[in-house]
Order: sequence, then C-alpha cells, then structure tokens
Amino acid sequence: MFSSVRWRLTASLLAAVLGLSACAPTVPRFGNFGGAVGPVSPPIPAGDDECAVAQPQAICWTPVQARFHPGGDQMVVNLCSNRRGAIYYCRLVEYRLADQRWRLLPGQEEGKSYQYPSYSHDGKTLVFGVATCEQPDCKENTGYGQLATVEVRAAAGADTAYGPVKLLPVNGVSRPNFSPDDQEILYWRSHHQARLASGRSIGSISVFGYRPSTDEERHLVPGLHTETAKVHFINAISGPRYSLDGRVIRFTALDDGFWARDLRAVRAGIADVEYDVKTGRAVDRAIHRVAIGLGRVYAEHPVLGVLAGPGSLRLVDPQPPHVTRSTFFSPEPSQVSDADMDRAGIWALGLSGLQSMMSGHQGPKRQYWLTTEDAKDLRKQVPTAPVFSLVRIKTREVQAVQWPNVESLKP
Repeated sequence: MFSSVRWRLTASLLAAVLGLSACAPTVPRFGNFGGAVGPVSPPIPAGDDECAVAQPQAICWTPVQARFHPGGDQMVVNLCSNRRGAIYYCRLVEYRLADQRWRLLPGQEEGKSYQYPSYSHDGKTLVFGVATCEQPDCKENTGYGQLATVEVRAAAGADTAYGPVKLLPVNGVSRPNFSPDDQEILYWRSHHQARLASGRSIGSISVFGYRPSTDEERHLVPGLHTETAKVHFINAISGPRYSLDGRVIRFTALDDGFWARDLRAVRAGIADVEYDVKTGRAVDRAIHRVAIGLGRVYAEHPVLGVLAGPGSLRLVDPQPPHVTRSTFFSPEPSQVSDADMDRAGIWALGLSGLQSMMSGHQGPKRQYWLTTEDAKDLRKQVPTAPVFSLVRIKTREVQAVQWPNVESLKP
C-alpha cells in the first residue's frame, strides 16, 4: 500500500508525532511533560527493562488520541508505545474524570495493536482499528488495521462494562468515526495502488464508509477523484468526521501534489478539507493562517461552535468569517495535534507537545504547517501547555492530565 516515497513521508510524520524513547513495566509512572509531574518511583532492577534502567522516570507510552464518552464521565485514550521501533503498538485505556482513575480495556490480545478509538453518538459502541503485528515491535504496522467494535454499557457512578471485540470485514482502515445517526462508520482506507516499471509501488488513501447492518461499503468523497480533481492523499492526519448536520465531511491529510488536480479544491501539502456531501465540492479550510479562522476542525458543539486548531486550541464560530470566540492555549513550538470536546460543553481536551514528548524535551521545530507570520504571532501567545490538557471551557482553566504506563494498568 505504501510506496517508498510515501513511506519516507509517513515515517517522518510519525517521528514528528510520536518521537523515540523507551520505558518501564510494572511500576506505575505518570507523565505529562509541561504539566505536573508524578511522584518519584523506586528504581527497577537491572535487566527487567532496558529503558527503565537507563531512564528511571521515563514514560513508555504516548497519548495519541482521546475521546470523551457522550455521558461525560469518562474518556477513551489511545496509549501507544514509544519504545524505539515500536511506535504503533497501542492499547485502549479508560480515564474517569471524577477520580482520575485509569483502566485498561479488557479483551486486548498480545501481538495486536488497538488504534484510534471513537464512541458512537449514543455512547453504546466503541469503534477502532486492530492490527496484527510482531509484538512488541509492530514494525510493519503504520496505523492501519481491521475495523472493530466493542459494546459499551456505561452508567453514572458505576464501572463501565465492555463486550468482546467484534471484528468487521473491512481491512486496512485508520481513524474510524461514526456518522451522526450511528448507522455508518467512516474511515481512511487505501484507494489507489499501482506498480511502476521500476518495480516500485505507489498508492493513495481516501475516505470510505461501512454500514454494518447491510454489510456495504461506499466511497464517501468521489468528488475528489474525478478527471479534473485527482488528489493523492498519502497520509491521514485527522478525521474523517461528519459535521453535526451531516452535510460535510471534515478531515486533514497530506497530499503530495503528484497527480493533476484542481488547485482550488485541495492544495498540495497538508490540507484541512471540508467536503460537501451533496455537491461533491471541497473547500480547503485553511485561510492562510492556522492561528486564526476555522483551520483544522476537531469537534463541534451545537451552541459553543467548532473546536479548532492546530496553531492554537480555540472555539470558533462555524459560520464565515469564522470569528474566534475564545482561545485556550497556543503551545509553541509543537502545536495541538488532537483535541475533543464533551457533549455538555463543559470540557475540552487537547494533545500537544508530541514531537519529543517521550524524553520529556521539546524536539526540533518541525512546524511544517506554519507560515513565517504564524510563527511570529504564536511567540506572543502562551508558550507552553501540558502534553495532555484538560480545559474547563467556561473559565478557560487548563490542567494537566497525568497518564500511566500501560504495564501498570488492569482491566
């Protein structure tokens, strides 16, 4: 599915997002670089874990994605290993806001990676991807796997019950989400594959949807793949997600600009796309500046507006000219990589500082989506933020969520 060019681009993006490091087994360490630090853990005997011996305070797992449950009492967090060469060995964990309690979701098998979880709108189903790989390295896994769901039974004040993992007959998917009516699951999947005369293979990805009730899959963005508009997405960055009214599909992806396409629809490089389902037309949401305007859409609330990024985490009016209603923080140099907002409009969360978060230090300034003007503006704003931030929307208070190593958790 990946060409050598695509693999190099993807690998560089993964390195920018996940970084490299290593870590620890049974001792419960907690991390949030840029935020509060957990208590010092006792040293681990030599030989138990290489990285834990070298870095006694290291955090072996990185929060890559987090989603609020519609009930608002908990969230599901995707923690992925940051051991060298194992950046896509991932687990699904639950975090309860009231008592700050972490729990490993049951039914996750060894030698399989569980990636990019999202709840249905009714909160009764969790969807994600499952990749089978050489544990613990997962070197052949690039964030794509088989579509899967789990039944969720959540009630306020009680522990959540989870059903068995149900694998669906769709492979090679990434970042699945439910449609507004919960009848369809949309995701990234391979769209085009070809082999050149040299023997090198090339390919692209696109947005598809699957209906479990009818066992049918359809291409959801055909308007981006016509004779006049041939985009060549080679790496998924966010989404795809429907707007609340179901009229548009929003996502962010890397387009290599290799194929002929309509420049008015999607630009080469990182595009924040809003695709009109009815007309088949696409609009690139970036309006030159990522620190203002609609930019990248992470979530939408019917009253508060759109939670946008990545130059800063902010609430924006969904209607043009997309006036910013409030800004929570502008982490520089890393920026916001993922965010979500709860249904009640009380909390927002943001993941940032992910370039080298495994070692606890900021990495090189890989600000590939920023213009010179953006960088100047951001330096005038708040310079740091916790890696895993929980924001009280009304007061704009930001607090650090401290996450543990997976080895210390129980189902």
